[in-house]
Amino acid sequence: MARKVLAAIFIKIIFISVYTDNGGAQIMIGEGLYLDGYMRYRFESDGRDFNRETKHDTYSTMRTRLGFRAEDVVENTTFYLMIGDSRRMGFSDPFMAGTNICPNSFNNDLGVIQVYMEVSDFLNNSLTLKIGRMENNVGRNRIFGPGNWSHNGPRTFDGLSLKYTHPKFSVRMFNFWGFGGDRHWEEPSLNEDHYLTGIDGIFFENHFHLLLLWDKDNKPVLDTTRQKYNDTLSRYLIAGYFSRTQEFLDNGYFGIDLDLAYQFGEQAYSGGVADISAYILTWDITYRNESKKKPWLGIGMDISSGDDVNDPGEINNFTADYFSKHSLQGHMDYFTCSSSTLLGLKSFILRCGLEPTEKFTIQADLHWFSYGKDYTSLKDGSGKKFLGNEIDITSGIFLREGLSAIIGFDMFFPSKHWKGNDAEPGYFYYMSLKAVF
Repeated sequence: MARKVLAAIFIKIIFISVYTDNGGAQIMIGEGLYLDGYMRYRFESDGRDFNRETKHDTYSTMRTRLGFRAEDVVENTTFYLMIGDSRRMGFSDPFMAGTNICPNSFNNDLGVIQVYMEVSDFLNNSLTLKIGRMENNVGRNRIFGPGNWSHNGPRTFDGLSLKYTHPKFSVRMFNFWGFGGDRHWEEPSLNEDHYLTGIDGIFFENHFHLLLLWDKDNKPVLDTTRQKYNDTLSRYLIAGYFSRTQEFLDNGYFGIDLDLAYQFGEQAYSGGVADISAYILTWDITYRNESKKKPWLGIGMDISSGDDVNDPGEINNFTADYFSKHSLQGHMDYFTCSSSTLLGLKSFILRCGLEPTEKFTIQADLHWFSYGKDYTSLKDGSGKKFLGNEIDITSGIFLREGLSAIIGFDMFFPSKHWKGNDAEPGYFYYMSLKAVF
C-alpha cells in the first residue's frame, strides 16, 4: 500500500513539481504561530523570435514569498498572510520611476499575495468557510491552476468558498472576482464586476473531480447594429478530471490522467450575441519502472476545440484563462494569448525521464503542435494545420534540505508554413536556484 501511495505521488510530481513552486516545512515561532518562506533566483536566455541573427535577450528574475500562519489562536480558525516581491533584476519600481501602472498589473512593490481567514466547524462540523485572497487550484490545474511559468504568481482570487467534507467525498462552493482576481478598473464609472461562481467536488478517494462553473462578466458591450448594450459574457462550464495509479507486474506503476470539459452559454459582441459551444479533451498515460534509475515513459494529448472564424454568431474556441499551461502546451509560451489558440490547439506529447541518482532527475517532453482548423500558409497560401515541434528538457538537482536547482533547455522547430521560409528554430535556456522553508 505504501509503495502505491508513493508511486501515485511520484506520477503527480512528474506533471506538476517542475512547473509549480512547492512550499517547504513551516517554522514554529510561537504557540499556534508558523512562518514559511520561499525565494527563487532565475537566469533566463530568450531566443524565441525564430531569427538567429538577433541576440538572445538575457535577464534575471527574483521571486520572494514570506508567509505567516496562525492556527487555533482563535478556536477552529486559521489566519494566513503571504507577502511577496516579484521583479526583473535591475529594473526600478515603476512608481519610483514616475510611471503609473494600472491596478491589476504586476509591479515591484512588496505586496499581499494571499490573505485569508479559514473557519472550520462553521455552523456545522462538516463545513469550512474561507474568505479573502486565495488560490483556487482544481484537479491537475487544467481549468484552474497556480499560473504560467513566471516570476509572478501564484494566481490568486478575491472572494470566498464554503466546503462540505464527508468521509467519502467533499463539495465546495465558491464565488470570486474574475479575470486576474480584480474588478473592472478600466472604466470605474461603470462599477461592474466579473464573477466566477462554481461548485467543485472530489469523489471516489480523490480519483474523480467534478467542476461546474458560471463565468459572468457584467461589463456592457455596445451592439452597434441595434444601438443598445448587452452583457459581455455568461459562460457555463462543466468539467471532470479522473486520475488512477495502479501497480503493474510488481516492478512498475501505471498511471492515467483524464480531463474533459465543455463550455456553453452566450457572449455579447458588437454585432449582437454569440452562442458558445466549445470543449477540451486531455489525457496522459504513464509507466514507471522500479529499477535502479527509475526510468519512466508517458504519452499524452491536449485538444482544444477551435473556431473557423466565419460565423461571428457562434464561438467554438475553448476559453481557458486560468489554467497552468506548461506541462501541456510547452515551456516556451507561444500559445498563451487567446488569438494564438483561436483555431483550436492540439498537442501530442511524448514524455520520458529518469533518476540517475537520488539527487538528480531529468525529464524530456516532446510536443507535436497543430491547429484544429486550417490557417493560411505563409509559404504557399494553402490551408495547413501543423505548427511545429517543441522539446523541453528539465533537470532537477537536490543540493540540500530546502535548497534545489533547476536547469532547462527548450527548443521549438516551426513549420515553414506557420512562420515562413526564413523561420529558424527558437531557443530558451534557464537556470534557477530555489530555497524554501
